[in-house]
Order: sequence, then C-alpha cells, then structure tokens
Amino acid sequence: MSYPRISATEWFVILTVSSIAMGPIRFPAYLAKQMDQHGWVLLLAALSISLWNTYIAVALSRKHSGESITEWSRHYLGKPLAAVYTLCIAIYFFVWGMLTFAEHWLLTSYSTLKETPVYLIVLLMLPVVLYMLLQGLEAWARLFLLLGYVLVIWLIVINLPQLVNSDFSNLLPLGNFGIDKMAGMNALTIFYLFKGFAVLYFLYPYLKTEKRLFGLSALATGVAGMELLFAFLLPLTVFGAKTAKTFTFPYQESMETVPFYLLPFEKLSFIAPLFFVLVTIMILIVSISCCTQAICSLFPRLREKTVSTLITIMMGLTLLQSLSVHDVDFLVLSTAIVFGILFFLVPNYMWMVSLFKKENPA
Repeated sequence: MSYPRISATEWFVILTVSSIAMGPIRFPAYLAKQMDQHGWVLLLAALSISLWNTYIAVALSRKHSGESITEWSRHYLGKPLAAVYTLCIAIYFFVWGMLTFAEHWLLTSYSTLKETPVYLIVLLMLPVVLYMLLQGLEAWARLFLLLGYVLVIWLIVINLPQLVNSDFSNLLPLGNFGIDKMAGMNALTIFYLFKGFAVLYFLYPYLKTEKRLFGLSALATGVAGMELLFAFLLPLTVFGAKTAKTFTFPYQESMETVPFYLLPFEKLSFIAPLFFVLVTIMILIVSISCCTQAICSLFPRLREKTVSTLITIMMGLTLLQSLSVHDVDFLVLSTAIVFGILFFLVPNYMWMVSLFKKENPA
C-alpha cells in the first residue's frame, strides 16, 4: 500500500507545535499556584516523562510498523479491549481539539476580541480545517512546515524582549525546590504538558525518517520544553510568583510589558490572540486527523474523507458552546488523568509485554 509521506522536517514541526499548543495555555497559572516559583521543577519532570513516552511510542510503532494501533494493540489487550482502547483514543483526540479551541478562544476574547461571537470564529476556522483535511496528509504537513518558520520568528520576538524586564531573583529562594508539593493532584502536571508524542501512533506509517526518529522527536520535544519553560518563567521573573498566579493568563500579561514603538500598535500582545487562532487551526487539523484514523481503523470500510467531514461538523457544533475558565480548568485536570491512562500506563504495559515476546506478533 502506498502512503503519503511526511519529511523529517515536517514531522519535527508537527511534533513541536503539537507539544506546545496541545498543553493548556493557563499552565503558568496552574504551576505558579501549585508550586510558586518552583513550578519549573514539575515542568522538567513532565518533560522527562514525555521523552520516555516518546521512546515507548517509537519502539511500539517500529515493532508493528505494518499495522494500525487497533491491530497491534490486539496482541496485548485482546480484540474487545483493543477496540475499546482505540475508541477511547478517538474520543480523547476529539475532546483534545475542543479543549484547545476553548482555551485559545478564552484568551482571544479575554484580551482582544471581547465583543466577537464565538460562532463567527468557528465559521471562519472550520472551513479551513476541513479543506486542509480533505486535501490530504501531505498538504497539511506542508502547511505546518510553512507556518513553522513563522512560529520560530514569533517565539523569538515575544520572548527575548521580555528578558529586559525580568528579575531572576524572583525565582529565589530555591529551598528544597518544592519537592514536598509535587505529590497528589500537582503530579497531574506531568500528564497535561507535552502531549505531542501521542500523535506519533497515527503518523508513524507516513514518516520518511526511520533511523533517527527518536532523536528527532526528542529534539522537537526539547524545543517545546524550552518554549514552555519561557512561558512559565517570564511572568514569574517579571511580576514575581505572588502576582503572576493571580492572573488568568500570566504569559499574556508579561507580553503587555514590552512596547514596540516601531510597529503600528504599541503592544505586541495585541496580535498574540490572532496568532493563537492560527495555532488552533493547526491543532484542530491534527486532532481531527488522528480521531479520523482511529475510527477508520475500527471500521475499515468507512472512507476517511467522509469521517473527517462528519467529525469536523460535530466539532463545529461542540465549539459553539462557550466554556468558562472554571470549566476549562476542570477539563484540563480530568483529561490529564485520562491521558495518563491512555498514553502512559497502557503503552508502557504493552511495551513491557513486548519485551518478553520471542516472536514479532506481525
């Protein structure tokens, strides 16, 4: 069977963008409330766990390179449980896309488009998402590559100027690095950050790169980790932990401290929500694509374009319901638990079982 192909550079951009944008935008506020100035410790722990899960995803996908996740999970879970597992993944990716839109829309309406009805944004975004999905995997992978260059320039422009206003003494005292606060609900941070590796289970058959896949994926996750570290540390160094954790979107507030006198608007943060809308389109493409592949692997007779269209329409109807900050925070923590089960516990179990299998199930 001939698959469309994704180049190494395209995969790097897809994983980097997914790892950054599929995490909650409000995570700097979560970490500041949970750990004060020590939140970076939990962030590094989440990055380490994500790198391990990336290794597991590469190992399992490589071992069963000729099969879909539904097919190869049957070797470890049995046919009924594998079907349930795949269906749960499909639902998760759908909720993932919905939650990403909800958070980005909260930020956009919070800072700039306060009087804009949500249905107008949905009507503008989803036709673009559906068009790219119907064009096929190679088409939207090239879109990611094009926007990836814009993303790099954007991150440099919004991060480096904030260093001028930073006071790194706000990260003191180090004390015990907040280790005593890492237990309980705070540990869920590990599962709501750096989720991009989950996409690998569906895009692996289309990747051109093979030998250096883990190294490339680890590098992409590391770049995402650097950006998320900036997103957490900059508000703390600019405002201090006590002030930063009172903001709804601390990262957005720290952008407000940087004037750009040569631009036609005073604050760079003015265009930040518009950029987040663009990123949301990219994440909706990824989440709907993975959801479609999961469903089509369960029901092989279904056409991918038909399923993509139906899922996009369902997504659009779901997105018309605006969520409050409290609703989003609740969903972030709830889905973090589900993510931990679907993409940490189960894959690690399957990987350990695969070590004792003498023969390749395929």
